[in-house]
Amino acid sequence: MNDQDFERSLKKLKETYNQRLNQSSPDEIMNYIKHKEKRKVPFFTRIRGLGVAVSIVAVIGIGSILLLSEGTENNANHDLDPMEFSGAETINVEDIATIFQREEKMTDTLLIEGQEEEIELTLWADEELWFSTYIDARFQVDNVEDENGYTALVFANYMGGQVEPPFFTVHKASADRQIPLEQYLERLKEEYERQGFLESEEILNSKWNADGALFISKQEQNMAKAVYLFEIRGEIYEITETTFGEYSEGLDGRLQLMQQHLQWH
Repeated sequence: MNDQDFERSLKKLKETYNQRLNQSSPDEIMNYIKHKEKRKVPFFTRIRGLGVAVSIVAVIGIGSILLLSEGTENNANHDLDPMEFSGAETINVEDIATIFQREEKMTDTLLIEGQEEEIELTLWADEELWFSTYIDARFQVDNVEDENGYTALVFANYMGGQVEPPFFTVHKASADRQIPLEQYLERLKEEYERQGFLESEEILNSKWNADGALFISKQEQNMAKAVYLFEIRGEIYEITETTFGEYSEGLDGRLQLMQQHLQWH
């Protein structure tokens, strides 16, 4: 290599060195190193912080659910809603007396034609409608459930035979028949009119403190009905008293006792 070629090579080398030096400042070199180091960090190491945070949230969530479940179960065991007894399959007299905290039997005074006489009464309670009262021990009770609702009935039972129709009923209409009280009362009037009953102006002897009432009669059958409406827990209940024929006077005194002892639970 001659002197001229040597000088050209040296000059080219110097220019390349200066160019590299200008492109690689200390800051750029450090950024490059950091970038390389970051790429070398294992994947699980980089997400470790996130994983710990997610784990903590998950543990807290599961713990909260368990605590809430335990609290709900404890409340269910210790704070039983009495309405949960509603609809039980069969409850005997002793169980009913315990649930409603009333005596199974009692003696009261019946007033008939101005004469007082003692009468033996037995507890009658309905776990579906959640009420109780006392009735003549000779009476028969029944219940009917259909698309219109649920009805508890009491029949007189003189001389060993059930007397039709029931003289006392408690009825709760099905959910789709529950309407505002005034409309409910109008519907009742229309239904009884179709059965041949006429509205009566007579005020019957009653102790009911009802939210609405309807008095009707059918003269040809010597039958009268008093229907009382009660709004209880947002639903309308009907109590219907029916007196008829020769049984009217005897039933009236017993109806008064049933009114006196009836309780909603």
